[in-house]
Amino acid sequence: MLGEQRYEVDLVDGRAQLSDGTQFAVGLLGSAAPGPNTWLWGWANPSDYSDAVLAGAQRVQAYGQEHGIPELAEAEVALEEGVWDATRAAIAATAVAGLPAWLPVQAEGGTQVMLGIESEVPPAPPTVEPTRLGPVLSQAMSSWLIADWALALDAYAAHRGAPLRREGNTLILEPAGGDHGATIEIDDLGRITSLNMTRSATAYEPDPPKRRGLFRRKRD
Repeated sequence: MLGEQRYEVDLVDGRAQLSDGTQFAVGLLGSAAPGPNTWLWGWANPSDYSDAVLAGAQRVQAYGQEHGIPELAEAEVALEEGVWDATRAAIAATAVAGLPAWLPVQAEGGTQVMLGIESEVPPAPPTVEPTRLGPVLSQAMSSWLIADWALALDAYAAHRGAPLRREGNTLILEPAGGDHGATIEIDDLGRITSLNMTRSATAYEPDPPKRRGLFRRKRD
């Protein structure tokens, strides 16, 4: 969503700012900490965050209580690979809370913090750069969270303003300039069977964002 832009997060004010100056509202969905190996929902975090910052997480809690879903209603949930992790929690939270997107932030000690974007999603860069496309697709494939790749790629291409062509079971995602960014083969169930990048991809590793008043996870 953000391309290669850096961002700064301030949970005191519930704001995030991109390197181009764009600002948007964020809230604390929750965090996954390696020590206790648990996911802690934002509403249960002991830090004194404002109601606005915790509003999204509180909507998730209310939904979980109403529908009897312990993973959404309980303050702390054990992490289990392939079953429950920070990414799955953030995906569930954004859907339940009606948020447009979520934003991951790496905190101290290996804790992964998931923020919900509470305002309109910032516009994406107008094109998909081939050097960015490879890491995005590789990360998505390794997550095992996408069931219908044709649908997912169509949404990604529309958001990033990149043409997507389909020729049978072959999807071709093209960045600006007419070069093919990726050629993806899918089967009849929408699963990827092969992925070919036409230009070499470089891993995307943004600088750690500045985090004034960002986070404290400690439970008595």
